[in-house]
Amino acid sequence: MFSNFYKNVFLLLLVMTSFNLAIAKNITNTEDPATGTVKGKVLSSDKQPLTGVTVGLKDTKYLTVTDNNGNFRLKAPAGNYILQLTFIGLSPLEQAVAISAGKTTAVPDILLSDSYAQLQEVVISTAKKNKSVSKESDYIARMPLKNLENPQVYTVIPKELLKEQAVVGYSQALANATGAVSGAKAGNGQNYLILRGFADPGFIRNGLTSPQYTDVDPANLERIEVLKGPSGTLFGSAQISYGGLVNRVTKKPLDGTFANVSYTSGSYSLSRFTADINTPVNKDSSALFRINLASHHEGSFQDYGITQNYFVAPVFTYRINKRLDLLVEGEYYTRKATSTPILTIPATSGIKSLDQLSSSIYKKSFLTNEIAFKGTVTNFNMQLNYKMSDNWTSSTNLASSHTDYDYPFLAATIASDTLLTRAAGKTYYDLNFLELQQNFNGKFFLAGMQHRILVGLDYLQRRHTFYSSRAAYDKFNYRKSSGPYVGIDQFDAAIAKLTYNPSKPNSNIYAAYVSDVIDLTSRLNVMGSLRYDDYVDNGGANYKQGSLSPKLGIVYQLVKSHVSLFGNYMNGFNNVSGFDQNGNAFKPQHANQWEGGVKAEYLDGRLTSTVSYYDIKVENILRKDPGNSAFSIQDGTQRSKGLEAEFIGNPVQGLNIIAGYGLNDSRYVQSNPDIQGHRPALVPNNTLNYWVSYTLYQGAAKGLGIGAGGNYYGQNFFDDANIVNIASVNVLGASVFYNQPKFRISLKADNLTNEKYWVSSTPQMPARVLGSLELKF
Repeated sequence: MFSNFYKNVFLLLLVMTSFNLAIAKNITNTEDPATGTVKGKVLSSDKQPLTGVTVGLKDTKYLTVTDNNGNFRLKAPAGNYILQLTFIGLSPLEQAVAISAGKTTAVPDILLSDSYAQLQEVVISTAKKNKSVSKESDYIARMPLKNLENPQVYTVIPKELLKEQAVVGYSQALANATGAVSGAKAGNGQNYLILRGFADPGFIRNGLTSPQYTDVDPANLERIEVLKGPSGTLFGSAQISYGGLVNRVTKKPLDGTFANVSYTSGSYSLSRFTADINTPVNKDSSALFRINLASHHEGSFQDYGITQNYFVAPVFTYRINKRLDLLVEGEYYTRKATSTPILTIPATSGIKSLDQLSSSIYKKSFLTNEIAFKGTVTNFNMQLNYKMSDNWTSSTNLASSHTDYDYPFLAATIASDTLLTRAAGKTYYDLNFLELQQNFNGKFFLAGMQHRILVGLDYLQRRHTFYSSRAAYDKFNYRKSSGPYVGIDQFDAAIAKLTYNPSKPNSNIYAAYVSDVIDLTSRLNVMGSLRYDDYVDNGGANYKQGSLSPKLGIVYQLVKSHVSLFGNYMNGFNNVSGFDQNGNAFKPQHANQWEGGVKAEYLDGRLTSTVSYYDIKVENILRKDPGNSAFSIQDGTQRSKGLEAEFIGNPVQGLNIIAGYGLNDSRYVQSNPDIQGHRPALVPNNTLNYWVSYTLYQGAAKGLGIGAGGNYYGQNFFDDANIVNIASVNVLGASVFYNQPKFRISLKADNLTNEKYWVSSTPQMPARVLGSLELKF
């Protein structure tokens, strides 16, 4: 019954899209109000143009930012407004303005006091990190909800922080997440983040499923949102982890014209070019276009290794009328890179710690540049937002993602203290995702209480083709050499006789969800959410499975608008195929989290902190049947509990602080004998991330700044059996930068103390230095 109902979701979403477009045409033709334009210039107290000031019409969605000459231009329906100039950390500056139909209203130059000018310097140079203090997001709860009202814990990593840290790789950006470990998979370079004991692949983009089975270029990131805990109720189960999820939020067009071009060069032949170009498409700026470009070339600290990435991300928005907005965006990413080694260390090897291997294999790749990974990723998103009334909105979303890659590899196995064996193989992936999602958001009063409600329908289609095979190639003493050179001819000969058995896992997921936030009092609100998923596997397993996923939360503002006590119950799930030896079908796997804590915001939002304790229990995990190892039973459990604390602040102008700590105890409670009671691989007990910066905002050297910080990862294990130890490490970095309205210069040093450390089987970058120059037009 449920399956037949939800199969109509796809058709319903198409109908909603057509309906909204029809409304758009009707409104455009008959109801579009007369519009006008307001323009002006923002100057500092010493009459210097201020760049990047947010200028908007209060209590509306119309906003822009000043260009490099301090100018702004804003189009809106005719009427009387309050023009608002906003800076993080201070009260907005406001003045009345009247917009006349068909006319351009020029306001006198706006001079900001010293305090505002000083703040601008902070925002442009180091204190752009302050934007991470402002945590409000429509994606996290799929509705507008302030941080102090939200019972869920999350971290926001803004693009300003990434620029300050001179980030050139996505894993570097993810290292700013509290209580987490970032890394990239061997082979395809796919990024992941370990959250609360579980690895999340980071497949959510702008709130929708957009898997990227290779590296991600950070060039078009507006911010990264890291949600904590199982979030199946609003995001489903297909592409997220029980520990949380990572949502990549991309840059959108802004009103105005600007272009930023940067070049970065550094150790190991790093050469990176990026461009960010924004422009109106028509005279009234109702249509806007923005494009981000990147070219990334880099060598390796190992004996072999070359990476060549190209990236382009155009995005177009069209304000059809005062009620309807259209957004269309795309991404194209291509990667060619030396296939990074896959390293296996079996229990029989006698290796107890990766420190035993560092001196011998840290800088050895055990392959050559002729054996290269080649892959492309294409993402396409479309969003249609319709304001149905003052209290109700509709959002129709489409996301399409395609990844294909060809991955030849040499897999290395440490067989003993001296012997390494290699296998030659090849993997091919062709992955296609299509998601259609319809959301309705509304607010209303019932029995004197405000309700903020979300009702949504979701359809996700997955179509994959996959094959992989390998065969033994050679063996040698890795203490003495990197092995015989393997060129493409030798490699092709080695895999010529391999046989492949293509796998084509295909599935459809039909879902519906609802979420309601009720304000019981001005300080107390409760959240209730529920999702139903109908999973239909059309691949080899050919099965159907349904699952309910609830979410509950409560928030009490102990000090109104400053301190909140919160608690949540959250659920995540995964579909499981197969049967036990008695023919009983397996049930969905479920994770349930209980969490409580406190959130605080002070100094007009310039200081924020979150402290919470969580407990996650995963049930219905498959393990080998003790009575018949050919079958599985479904009584496995895993437990992950811990404490997280985050502080972000701008206590005085120019000084910015970010600090996060995570304490985690994760165990396989009921599992196979070799791992029962053990910690999952790659999950440290303690993590710490920190960054402190200071910028001069007055005097001859204003715009000059310095930042320093790092990451501490506690001891963890290479394997679930906890045989091979990975030592704790503290990795330090520092940057110096000089930011001006027309240019920015920065110098960054990574891994200052030249630590030799590992994330999983991948040796990490030793000390390196890079410098960048950005020109602003």
